Amino acid sequence: MRGRLVLAASIVAALLALLLVQPVHAPGTQRVASRPQVDNRNQIYVLDGWGGVHPVGSAPQLATTASWPHRDEAQSLALFPDGSGGYVMDANGGIHAVGAAPQIESGAYWDGLNFARAIAMAPWSSAKQPAGWVMTGYGQLYQFGGAPEIGQYTWWPGIDTARSVALLPDSTPSSVKGYVLDGVGGVHPFGGAPVLIVDMSGTTFCDSAGVHAIIAAYKQAAAVDTQLRLVAPAVMRILTLVGVDQLVPLYPTLQAALAGAPSAQTN
Repeated sequence: MRGRLVLAASIVAALLALLLVQPVHAPGTQRVASRPQVDNRNQIYVLDGWGGVHPVGSAPQLATTASWPHRDEAQSLALFPDGSGGYVMDANGGIHAVGAAPQIESGAYWDGLNFARAIAMAPWSSAKQPAGWVMTGYGQLYQFGGAPEIGQYTWWPGIDTARSVALLPDSTPSSVKGYVLDGVGGVHPFGGAPVLIVDMSGTTFCDSAGVHAIIAAYKQAAAVDTQLRLVAPAVMRILTLVGVDQLVPLYPTLQAALAGAPSAQTN
């Protein structure tokens, strides 16, 4: 019974923190107000390995400028906020115009190394003012066009684990905020992107009600663009077995949660 009470107290505290929008956060993060959802149904595309860009639903067809028949070369696609165009990034870091985008040089290029993993366009970018970043397998971010350099983000020297990067829509040229995704599902904020850390170190028992409460907390955090991290050493095994770790990063200590990833390095 005591374990259940401890769990209930921990979850209630977490939910109250979310409802009040007063998260425990990494230094420099700010409270984020809820924003209306963006309707991007006319801007959904699938990129194939040969460089083909395929519209989904009512999205218009976009012309491409590069293709690699019978080669799995295209790695990532990013579009301007208005959907008029963007860039396909190849495995070496080269970027190739799509739609209304002008052809420009990439921020970095690794000939034959298959080292590039993702491309992201700045929320303020357009065909007249292209700006974005390419990301390496180590997680390094290299700017192109008119994008500023990003500092103080998580990367992994010598370890090919970075998979994607996402920017918050309220980012500006003087304040770029977002998250880097690693190969095991870890999400690492940079630029002041908000983080909520829930410390369940005192929790010794977790049943289905507790799991549902954690998932509810995760959904509420996501609704205000906040990453949720959970410190739960005594119940980490059960949370992993039921798949909570696929939604919420789990950590054995508060120090590890604050660091984001023990094996990671901050640029």
